[in-house]
Amino acid sequence: MDLPRMDLPRARSTWLPCILAGLIGAGLLLPTAAVAAPIVAAATGAYKLVPKDGLVLISTPNTATGKASVRFNYHPVKEDSFDKLKKNFKDLDVAPNNATFKYQKTDNEQHGTTGSVTHIFAIKEIEVKVGDKTIKTPQVTDAITSTIEPGKNEKGKVSNDAAFKDPVVFSDDPADLPQFPFAAAGIDVAFSLLGGTAFPAIFAADPSQFGAVAAETLMTFRARVVPGAEDDPDAFWSDSLAGFDLFTLTIRSDADHTVHAVLTPGADTSAFALDFTGFAAAQATLEGGFSTLGALTAALDDVFAVGFVPRGTVSAFTVGYQQTLVLTVNEVVPLPSTLWLAVAALALQWLRRRSRAAAR
Repeated sequence: MDLPRMDLPRARSTWLPCILAGLIGAGLLLPTAAVAAPIVAAATGAYKLVPKDGLVLISTPNTATGKASVRFNYHPVKEDSFDKLKKNFKDLDVAPNNATFKYQKTDNEQHGTTGSVTHIFAIKEIEVKVGDKTIKTPQVTDAITSTIEPGKNEKGKVSNDAAFKDPVVFSDDPADLPQFPFAAAGIDVAFSLLGGTAFPAIFAADPSQFGAVAAETLMTFRARVVPGAEDDPDAFWSDSLAGFDLFTLTIRSDADHTVHAVLTPGADTSAFALDFTGFAAAQATLEGGFSTLGALTAALDDVFAVGFVPRGTVSAFTVGYQQTLVLTVNEVVPLPSTLWLAVAALALQWLRRRSRAAAR
């Protein structure tokens, strides 16, 4: 349920919550029929590949692979994936540029729950500064939108587990089918969190209430680099290669719509030396970028970056990105009264925060 942003003049800042609370208290906004009410979360992450030596990355015609997938943890479970995603850095093209997975009424969920996950992919060239140079470098974006319209199952819950993962190969050996030549000076992987990212507007206080489950709703973003050429997304992102992670970022919201970010850096390996930019302030910047209702208010470009330099005999490497969004909700069909109470609660919460801010 998307709520309008309440950006009202101070002189009028109390009328909406008071009217809502008064009408609900008087029983004037309490119809009894159940209504359909989808719960939505969205995550839009992006990564740039920036050459440390400031030389423009010259892309080859070889396409990079990618995979989008979803697991609908409903009754019964349904899994789906698209593993033939092609990224063409030379033409700045992703084919297809979107993927939609659905759990429909015809899938016969035992309690009437339906849902969907949509990915929208893009590759752009972005101008960046490297030392005293300004160059254009590729940025890959995935915008995931996850929706659940819950059915009725007392004290039950369901979830959408959505994921995107990809590898990009750097090598001078044509047999590796690389997307870029080997970059001996290394690469900086810069992360951005973009507009449209938002947690659900309604969280449930207990399993019997309509809303998302805060403890089980989260978004994660990871990057990894491994020696050699590995163009299979599943093989590249296997657990056996976790020691080559560059970073893991996990973002959650609590039931009061306060967002928490945890950024975990990778470590040097025998194949790569790592360096970090912007890590000290990244978590506070990410958390502060969300509104009081859990939506990102503006794009956070290049919040942090992890750089790596090949070591020893490494003559080719593969760098990749993974993004996941887990949305968990109670299988509870709301009454209109539930929705109005949620609106009133959010409005009153907004008023309290505004009053505290004014008192400072």
